[in-house]
Amino acid sequence: MWAQMNLLSPADILQFILLVVCAVAFYRAGVEDNAPGIVWAGVSAAVFTGTWLFLREGLIGNMLGQVGVLLGIAVVRAILTHRDNQ
Repeated sequence: MWAQMNLLSPADILQFILLVVCAVAFYRAGVEDNAPGIVWAGVSAAVFTGTWLFLREGLIGNMLGQVGVLLGIAVVRAILTHRDNQ
C-alpha cells in the first residue's frame, strides 16, 4: 500500500498543506473558545489523515471530514454547555 503512493505528487502536497491549514485553524478556534486547541487540532489532523491516506477520499471528502469535525465539536460543546447550565 505505502509503496504505491507517491507523496511528492502535486495533489498530495496540496492535501498536506490543507491538512496543516485545517489543523492550525482548529487550534486557533480552540484557543479563542478557551478550549484545548491542541485536542481540536489533533482531531482535525486525525480525520484529515484518515480520509486522505486510508479512505483515499479526494479533496471534497477531506473537506467534508473537516465539516464533520466542526459539527462534532459544536454538538459536544452544546451538550457540555447545556449540562453546566442545569
